[in-house]
Amino acid sequence: DEATRRLGRCTLHPWQAAVLARIMQLMQRPERMLADFGCWAPPHTVRVQCLVPQNAAVLHAGTGMGKTFVAAGLAVDMLTYCIVLPSSTRQWDTQATLTGARAVWTDGREPLKRAVAARTAEGASRGGLIIFSHTLLRSHHMKQLELPRPDLIIVDEVHKAHGGLPEAVFRFLERFRSVFALELTATLGSGDGST
Repeated sequence: DEATRRLGRCTLHPWQAAVLARIMQLMQRPERMLADFGCWAPPHTVRVQCLVPQNAAVLHAGTGMGKTFVAAGLAVDMLTYCIVLPSSTRQWDTQATLTGARAVWTDGREPLKRAVAARTAEGASRGGLIIFSHTLLRSHHMKQLELPRPDLIIVDEVHKAHGGLPEAVFRFLERFRSVFALELTATLGSGDGST
């Protein structure tokens, strides 16, 4: 029913609602992350690959299918660090806002510090996305920045992290290894957990 798929100002496709619900279950009970799952979203198959030791899942769906809406739906009530390609920051901000998730994109260390402080201040709503690019992670200042533990980490275009940016992205994930990470891609990985 369409009303149950309503998220902010958008209505999720049935596959998006199903994947969102399943990932929420996995986040609450990580011991259930035993098997990959998929669904049919004509004309494509959507696949979620569970990475048990990494406390992560990879959402694989075609370009333009709406992975961003699924991920942003998770972030509505959670402090979420969202790592994206520099060219995608505004798209993420716009689409996250449509789902009802508060979103802010930061392009440097100081804006990131201000965004985190605003979300973690006493009495503030913790939910929403703090969006920053892969390239900000490479900054030596980023390594020294004290960041509170988020509730969720989203990595968009995770397959590109294996290109020129792997060290910074994976160092960031390692820094918060107990936090569930949702990794998004339109490019299916090797199937061995290395996406």
